[in-house]
Amino acid sequence: MIIKNAKVVTPDEILEVDVSIESGKIVKIAKNLSGSEYISADGKYLLPAMIDIGVGVMDSKLRGGTIDKLSCKAKVNGFGTVVLSSFCTPSIDNETTLEFAKSQSTLCSGAEVLTLISGIKEEGKLSDISILLKEGAVGIEFVSSIDGNMIRRLMEY
Repeated sequence: MIIKNAKVVTPDEILEVDVSIESGKIVKIAKNLSGSEYISADGKYLLPAMIDIGVGVMDSKLRGGTIDKLSCKAKVNGFGTVVLSSFCTPSIDNETTLEFAKSQSTLCSGAEVLTLISGIKEEGKLSDISILLKEGAVGIEFVSSIDGNMIRRLMEY
């Protein structure tokens, strides 16, 4: 498929070019590309997929299906990746909840879903951060109103 006459946004400039896509991947960006299937962009902008950091699930409840809904909605809105907030019910602050969120993320048909972990458990203690990071969480999340010493300890991870 060829996207004709798009304004392709790169880190350095905006190029008015055609884009060739095969098997869902961009294979060539140039002027006057030819192919059997066309989409006319007519000067519209073509951007890389965006990343949304710290996205919450609907009604803050982490359960089957909510992560897929989030993923699909994100993809429709131009996001290729979203980072799931740990601030939900149940909070993503232990291996079981992290594993559930990750397993649900693999079932998503929309944007890729990555997971944050809560640095502080509900009872105010540090989560098992090193284990959770080794299990695939991409970052630590916490509210900035906690004790400064606790923030320092979190930052050490």
